[in-house]
Amino acid sequence: MPSGGARARSGPGADPMSAKSLRENRQFTQLPHVYRGYIPVWPLSTPLKAELDYWKKLWRKPQAEQWAKLDMKYTVARYVRVFIESTSGGATASMVGQASRLEDSLGLSINGMRQLGWVIAEKPVKKSSRSPEAGAEKPVKKPAGRQTSTGTWLEGVTVERGA
Repeated sequence: MPSGGARARSGPGADPMSAKSLRENRQFTQLPHVYRGYIPVWPLSTPLKAELDYWKKLWRKPQAEQWAKLDMKYTVARYVRVFIESTSGGATASMVGQASRLEDSLGLSINGMRQLGWVIAEKPVKKSSRSPEAGAEKPVKKPAGRQTSTGTWLEGVTVERGA
């Protein structure tokens, strides 16, 4: 077995907000908050109802945008099948490990998303008709604070609005 050197999947994935990522100008793929594209037909042999339900749920996740682009329906279906089996009683450690590895390769875990260079876009905030005008100051409530033996924990703390 070779020693030393970098290994695939060794260490945590790149953090998009780390100083190193910013310094190296690493590019991350922005995923939509929800995937609204086509849900493929189940590609494997006859599925269980639980598999079909989970399949439909997964294809609404942000990561599904990349799965669709890369035609990963077979990998996603294999993950669904392995996941359902690994969560049923009597699953082997091997089955649980395989589900975990597939989660990473599909970007379903935090580390998997980092390794793939994916980030989920912020959910757009809709302005309600009752919201104040743009630029208008909103009152900021001071947190209630925890009671201590010397008084209120946050007493004297000024809460400022971010820019």
